[in-house]
Amino acid sequence: MLDFTTIKVFEYPHEAQIIKNKLEAEGIYVFLKDELTIQTDNFLSNAIGGVKLQVKAKDIKKAKEIVSLFKKDAYPEVKKITISQNETIKNCPNCSSNELRATKNTKGIVGVLLLFFGLPLPIYKKEYHCFNCYQDFKITFKKN
Repeated sequence: MLDFTTIKVFEYPHEAQIIKNKLEAEGIYVFLKDELTIQTDNFLSNAIGGVKLQVKAKDIKKAKEIVSLFKKDAYPEVKKITISQNETIKNCPNCSSNELRATKNTKGIVGVLLLFFGLPLPIYKKEYHCFNCYQDFKITFKKN
């Protein structure tokens, strides 16, 4: 009989599947205990202790190293950068890459306008996104 040990617990099966795929790509056999139960009823996750990522005893050390590389959020939080009015951003302040692009963010404002007026009236907030380190930036200007 195979002896499996739980090395990490997830609230939802899709979170566990991402790491399972990476571990299997590295040659580690993985079993997700209680995955199917939680797939049929997500509300049972807290009651039964979540989806348990289990590996063979001989693979625990290597699997824990791989799991430790994954963070809960793949993308970092939006940073705020303050610059003067005549200054422009050409390189990422985080990694100095020139793979920086301006984006328009409408996340919360469109929802509020839709709720109150029934119309999606886009109001944009300008942000920058670095495609090298995946960091997002909001630009604020210094008051002179």
